[in-house]
Amino acid sequence: APERSFGLALRLADPEQAGAFARRIEQDGVRAFDWRTERDALTDDSRRLLTILQTTTLLALLAAAFTLATAISGRVLAQRRQIGLLRAIGLTPAGVTGVLVAHYLVLAALAALLGLLGGALLGDKLAGDFAETLGAPSAGAPGAGLLAVSLAVALLVVAAATALPAWRAGRMPVQAALALGRGASSASASRVAR
Repeated sequence: APERSFGLALRLADPEQAGAFARRIEQDGVRAFDWRTERDALTDDSRRLLTILQTTTLLALLAAAFTLATAISGRVLAQRRQIGLLRAIGLTPAGVTGVLVAHYLVLAALAALLGLLGGALLGDKLAGDFAETLGAPSAGAPGAGLLAVSLAVALLVVAAATALPAWRAGRMPVQAALALGRGASSASASRVAR
């Protein structure tokens, strides 16, 4: 029936006769495709899928970076009292920023090393399973260079996410930072109390 079609892959004993063979079977209404045509079609499909995968991966990485930046910023701002104590013992805003950035970089380095190690071990196994399912070669475990770049990017994001809120909090007057959590010293009661 015209709406149904079947494909059959053939390997000819004499590859030089492929053109003559294709002309002979096309006389019977059968379409013949060269392996290069199939390769080009599959390559085009793969390129489109790779572009989609790369774009979604980039968007996921950006979302993770913004989430991390928001979490670190909130944590730094919650440490106003500690920042006030650092300022009270004589640290400058730059010194406070340096202390907080170093603190979060050490935590991020420890967590990232564990995460990268676990990811490398699990990723190799998962990639092998998926590759076997698809009948494709496995990519293998990521190299040391890729892991080092991943670690550097993670630490860079943490440093950037920490530096700005730490600098802003470090410029806060010592009295205001230390007074966090104390009740307001207003002479009149609030609207809610009234």
